[in-house]
Amino acid sequence: MIRYPKMLFLFLAFLLFTGGCWDKREIEDLGFIVGIALDKASEEGPEDETEEVVPGERTKHVITTTMQRVVAKPFAGGAEKGGGGQAKPYINSSATGDSIPESIRELMLTDDRLAFGEHAKVLVIGEELARNMNMQHLTNRFLRGYEVRLSPIVLIAKGRASETLEVADPGEIPAFHLIGIVDHEKKTARLLPAVTLAKVSSKLSANSSFLLQTAIVKDKKVKFEGGAVIKGSTKRLIGFLNEQELKGLNWLTGRGKGDLVKGFDEQTHRLMVYEAQFISSKIQPHVQGEKISFDVDIESEGSLYEDWIPAGNAFDNQFLKRVEKATQQEVKRLTGQTLKKIQKQYKVDVAGFGDQLRIQYPRVWQKVKKDWDKEFSRATVNVDVKITVRDYQAKGGK
Repeated sequence: MIRYPKMLFLFLAFLLFTGGCWDKREIEDLGFIVGIALDKASEEGPEDETEEVVPGERTKHVITTTMQRVVAKPFAGGAEKGGGGQAKPYINSSATGDSIPESIRELMLTDDRLAFGEHAKVLVIGEELARNMNMQHLTNRFLRGYEVRLSPIVLIAKGRASETLEVADPGEIPAFHLIGIVDHEKKTARLLPAVTLAKVSSKLSANSSFLLQTAIVKDKKVKFEGGAVIKGSTKRLIGFLNEQELKGLNWLTGRGKGDLVKGFDEQTHRLMVYEAQFISSKIQPHVQGEKISFDVDIESEGSLYEDWIPAGNAFDNQFLKRVEKATQQEVKRLTGQTLKKIQKQYKVDVAGFGDQLRIQYPRVWQKVKKDWDKEFSRATVNVDVKITVRDYQAKGGK
């Protein structure tokens, strides 16, 4: 016999309203966005291609947004067919509008799945768009909204950004392929550390110049090649560092562990290859009146990776000294080439010299920080390199 019918009724009502998720979204109904590409639309454009895009103004400037969506395996049969009849595990959808939000809304008119951007891995911005539009305006939509987190890696594409989301091995998702290349940064000085959307926002807010990794499509493959220079005062792309200049920059900042340096022996003019197992760099600022200068001390320990000298003897200290000297000369050449590019041509500090001045001379920094890039272009930078060969691997003797 039930003694408390009211309590039983309340209990059953509680089960009725808590038995499921009232706001659930079926996974099959979600379009998981893993990559986003932004390009200047090709079908329209201003008469003056150098004119800056100003959001909010009525203009012919248009942006093409490409979103890469993952296709779940049970439904991959309906996906676009790749080479050999194999279904691609992704779908790219593009739309054009006067702004990023408008182009995204346009995509909603053709896609039956709700775009879910919280798993986005990479944001690629095309070269032409980055040159002609303020980067803060480009990233504004993603920073303001909740649809995309602040963790996607930001890249600059030479050419159109959408092309980087089309190239991958069969069965591979291009956005994941790009992230996989980023992971090689610790093994070579020709790559930059990953720069997330959050870090880009921080740099732009501080009006600081910085570098973004460059991606380019060559021979139907995506390659990371050099770095894109973003000027802090204009927040736009002003040019690129090539692979060798980027390598020199990483030596200046002490980020080149695992890098290979090719030097040439002074006596035989034959090739010597040095592998850096450890690199440190110390930037020391000096202030004398109105004059600012820097000393950069680079030290590295590593191994003789390869040499093409017939009579080379890795057990001979004099021979190892020749290897060290050849490597030192090459590192000084690389860093000198980089300094010339960033100081004299682009006139931007993307190597962190200003950070060291701010730490060690805070009062001086307060005076020059508003126009630091210009001050940096006038500063004297002296670079000293010390290379020590600790290992010659399996080769030695005659």
